[in-house]
Amino acid sequence: MGTAAEINAISARESLSTLSEDLFPGKWRAEDAIKGTSICRTKDNLIFKAMSEAGLGPKLHATFEHGRIEEFLDDSRPLTNDEMKLPVYAAQIAKSLAMVHELQIPIPQGEPQLLQDLKQVIANLDANARALLPHTPEHYMEHLKKILASADSPIVFCHNDLQEGNIMVNHKRGDITLIDFEYGGYNYAMFDIGNHFAEYAFAYNDLPAGDLGFELRKDAYPSKKQMVEFLGEYNSVLQNGTEPEDMIETVLRFMLASHLYWGLWSAGMGSRGEGYVAYMNTRLSEFERMSEGLL
Repeated sequence: MGTAAEINAISARESLSTLSEDLFPGKWRAEDAIKGTSICRTKDNLIFKAMSEAGLGPKLHATFEHGRIEEFLDDSRPLTNDEMKLPVYAAQIAKSLAMVHELQIPIPQGEPQLLQDLKQVIANLDANARALLPHTPEHYMEHLKKILASADSPIVFCHNDLQEGNIMVNHKRGDITLIDFEYGGYNYAMFDIGNHFAEYAFAYNDLPAGDLGFELRKDAYPSKKQMVEFLGEYNSVLQNGTEPEDMIETVLRFMLASHLYWGLWSAGMGSRGEGYVAYMNTRLSEFERMSEGLL
């Protein structure tokens, strides 16, 4: 197993930046519970084990009551926002995501994760958090009903948070690995893709000093050509016979759902600092802007 010196503990960042974990050099990566987290570590470990066994994530060395010891991805680093969109990486991400969507993970299914999470987020919003929102949570949920009413998507196991910080690239081989499935669960497949496309416009790393932990780049949303190419690679794994062009409107609708989801999520985190409030306003503003013509 190795010595204690080879095991490196990491903890979730208390800032918005990357919405992920810090990595430190070493042979193994140790994941432990975060005080007050709402994420179920038992579920998280089950998901991680399934990803590891499928060859879609780092190897799992051991689990314990509040965490696990996992393989450290040597010679690897998170993709940058710009790299994530490059064809050489986008194709790998699409295929990896399709393989994730084919997995059967032994966790409860029930209602799609999008709906479960939003109901929980809204139930936990106190008066101060509600006051931060431009509209009531119920207003946004009515919009979500419109999105889902005309957006056909299978329910599959999803990553649900596929942004730059959660995609590792081996800088020697050039292959990618998806990490951090804490938000993973059974959800709309097209939400996973729409959420990833929405993240094209949000950078979390290598930002100027004094930033709020993110940067919106409106000109970075995927073009139709980029979406078609990504969806083509995705479909090539599933061999579902679906034309990428036929999926675009549904994916766009779930991009809206992504903005709504992370906007309301940020409202619940608003007490932690102005970065979350700014992120909430940005995601909900993008939701309103992109809703025009779709809803």
